[in-house]
Amino acid sequence: MKHLLLFLILLISFQSYSQNMGWRNGLIVTQKSDTIMCLLPITLDFGKVVAYKLNNEQYEKYMSIKDIKYLATETSVYENIGYLKKGKEIHKIMWLQEEGKLNLYTETQAGIGSPRSFAGGTFTPFNKLDLIYVLKKDGINYVIDPKKFVESITPLIADNDELVKKVVAKEYTYENIGALINEYNTAATKE
Repeated sequence: MKHLLLFLILLISFQSYSQNMGWRNGLIVTQKSDTIMCLLPITLDFGKVVAYKLNNEQYEKYMSIKDIKYLATETSVYENIGYLKKGKEIHKIMWLQEEGKLNLYTETQAGIGSPRSFAGGTFTPFNKLDLIYVLKKDGINYVIDPKKFVESITPLIADNDELVKKVVAKEYTYENIGALINEYNTAATKE
């Protein structure tokens, strides 16, 4: 998988697309393993449909996330990840933040607040950003519950007693899960 992702990122870097505002070089790998070199929107959340352009002059095209296996840009790799939430299967295009024995996937959702009136017009603020974390271990995806962080994470890192103790002692929390998974993967490669 690491070689595939490295290949995809290198392939994107060597493309000579010119950029326009709000878009960046990228590629889409479909569920059928077709590769589409394109421009992808600069965004935090891809939603249920991904917009893309084949070049600067074309109008946007759209692809359902169910048809996408991977997305890659010059700086990031995203994967179609499925997980259960309240008994319902959810699929999201999530950023691969950490890769190793445990893969950490992240999605950032920016909530839009209520419009507020002021002299001269209205303003719609963003609410706080919500982070959703999913861990993949042995091919199975686990969504991490921020309210039950210790209960969600400890079964997945149970083979590292030192890290379990740090989680229980709240040295690692939902907010610094990336550092926890990095330490876990580093220790796993030394075994």
